[in-house]
Amino acid sequence: MFDNDKPKVSQLEFHKNVRSELSNKGFTPEKLDRVEAMFAGRFAGMTDYQKGIDSGEISSTIGSLREHPHAKLFNDHELTTIEEAMRKHL
Repeated sequence: MFDNDKPKVSQLEFHKNVRSELSNKGFTPEKLDRVEAMFAGRFAGMTDYQKGIDSGEISSTIGSLREHPHAKLFNDHELTTIEEAMRKHL
C-alpha cells in the first residue's frame, strides 16, 4: 500500500480536534503550541494529499521524546495524552 493511503491527522483535524481535546485536558496554550511544533514539518512543503501525520510518525515522535526525557517538553503522562488524542483522530 502507498504511504498516502495511510490514515493521517490533517492540519485541519489537528486544529479542530486534537488541540481542542488537549486543551480540555488541561494543556496550556504554550504546551499546545509545543505539540503543534513537534508535528509542524508534516504539514509544510507537501501537497494536500501528502500532508498529515500517520500512526508511524506519531509513534516515532512520541518515542523519541520518551527516549530523551532531558528535553523536558512533556512529562510521561502528557506524552500518553498527546499520543491518545492523535491516534483518536487518525
